Formats: sequence, structure tokens, C-alpha cells
Amino acid sequence: MAVRNFSVRVFQIDRGGALEPLLSTDEDHFAGAVPNVGDTLASWGFDGTYSFFSVQRRIFIEAARGDHGWLVIVRAIDAAPLLEEAATAWNEDTKFWAEIEERELEEEQERLSGERGTLEWWRRQRDERDKHKPIHGLDGREQGVLRFMILHPEQITVGEIPRAGEKTMEKLLKVGVVREGSKNSLGLRTWLVTEEGKAEIDRADTWKNWKVD
Repeated sequence: MAVRNFSVRVFQIDRGGALEPLLSTDEDHFAGAVPNVGDTLASWGFDGTYSFFSVQRRIFIEAARGDHGWLVIVRAIDAAPLLEEAATAWNEDTKFWAEIEERELEEEQERLSGERGTLEWWRRQRDERDKHKPIHGLDGREQGVLRFMILHPEQITVGEIPRAGEKTMEKLLKVGVVREGSKNSLGLRTWLVTEEGKAEIDRADTWKNWKVD
């Protein structure tokens, strides 16, 4: 029997090879499985952002006290666009279905007129929401750059826009959400948000904060 049923213990390895405890839990925390080599863990932090870890090894340990279980060794990795987008998509989907579940529970004992509250009605609600889904495939960081530019139109160079770089701006330019302005007095490229850029953020906000009627 594992101590406190901590049958899965995740340790982070640093560059020097030292191990630091990251999480003590059980298989249920990981939906009934144990993270394996090559898996990626997305850990939600108190600062409201995700940290990402790559599983390096997993070791089953039988201890003298009987607290046997899996020791999972992970290494911190950079938040690549795909990882950020995966975490964002997961949370948005969870939020949407949680709202539906809450509404179903509230209305379970009520008689609704017509077909309101039926499965088909919820599907139409989902389809209506998806009409407002962002169309340019921007990840969370790219959306953040675009949102900052809308809120701070006076900040127009990559040095003034947080988390922006030339590659990011070229991506935004390619999909038509920004356009290139004239070079400034220092010869630096400047960037301006297009109407389509504003529309994309409006779509993202509407889709993310969608409320069923």
C-alpha cells in the first residue's frame, strides 16, 4: 500500500541531474493511467498559465515499508505553440460542456416548452457558437500579441510589443490580421492591426465566452 495512496510521484529533473518533487498523487489523477516516456504533461499554475513537462523515465519502486508505486521523471520544456493551443482548446471545450451540464441539472425537473433543452437543441447551440470560432488558426500567444496591439495602438515595433518577434509578425501579416506600416525614424519596421485582426479577436472573445440562451 502506498503512503496516503501516493502511488504516482512526479519528480522534475534539473540540468545537474537532481530530482525535485513536483506532484504526489495516484493513477486516478491521470485518468487511470501512469504517464509514460514521451508523454507531455501540462500543469496549471497559480499564475494562470501552463507549464509543460516531458516524461523522461518512469520507474516502479518497491519500498521496504510497502509504499510501492511509480516514480515519474519529467523535464521542463518550452511552451511551444501547439502545446499552448492544446491546453487552451481543452479548457474552452471543458467550459462549454460544463455550462451545458449545469443547465441540464438546473432544468432537469422543469417542463420546458417545445424542444428547448433536448439534445438536438443543445447541438444547435453548439453549432451556433461555432459560427463565431476564430478562423485564422492563431495560437494563444499570437492572439495575445494581436490583442495587445489593439489595446495599445501606439506600440508598433516588435521591441514594444510583448512576446512579439519578426516571425510572429510575419505570421500575422500572412493571415491578414496586421499590415506593415512605414519604417520609423530608427529604420525599424512598424505594424498595424487590420480590421480583420479586430474581427478575429471579436470572434475569439465571442466563441470563448459563449453563453447558451
